[in-house]
Amino acid sequence: QALFNEGDQVAFGKDNMTSNKPVNPIPNFLSTDAEKFCINALKDWRNTDNVTSITALLFEWDDADVTPIEQVRAFINSAIPFTTMVYSGGKSIHVIVRFVEPIENKAWQESWWNAISEGLQKFGIVPDNKARLIVQLSRVPESTRANTGKNQSLVTIRKRVNQSEMIEWLTTNG
Repeated sequence: QALFNEGDQVAFGKDNMTSNKPVNPIPNFLSTDAEKFCINALKDWRNTDNVTSITALLFEWDDADVTPIEQVRAFINSAIPFTTMVYSGGKSIHVIVRFVEPIENKAWQESWWNAISEGLQKFGIVPDNKARLIVQLSRVPESTRANTGKNQSLVTIRKRVNQSEMIEWLTTNG
């Protein structure tokens, strides 16, 4: 409920190739056998043209030299407002910012992602630029990652973020 609205359709799957067809995520989000999901709701097959509204951004820190525990601490210390934090079952933490208000368009989505990424870098966090897509896939919490056999665990869940909260964080962090 923190990430999606009642009636939203979300693409789930075992991998990038099968995470394309949207289904109703509520109430089965945490009981699926899928490993990945699209961070924004869709009306049809997973591509940018089928996103019903741009509400979520993903920040993944994919650095093998920084442990997931250190990544969690860095994100928390940054005080960035976010909605969910999930351990990927690999080497990274996935942080999703789910805005209350939809982002107007792809250009604004890119501006938000770039600005937040720059703010996070002031805390030593280097978000993976490949995670900036509107139809980005993230990891389903409490699912087992096939290639590692590790649990993709929910670290924390918070509330949706108002754009004004994020503007305040960005202003505070340059």
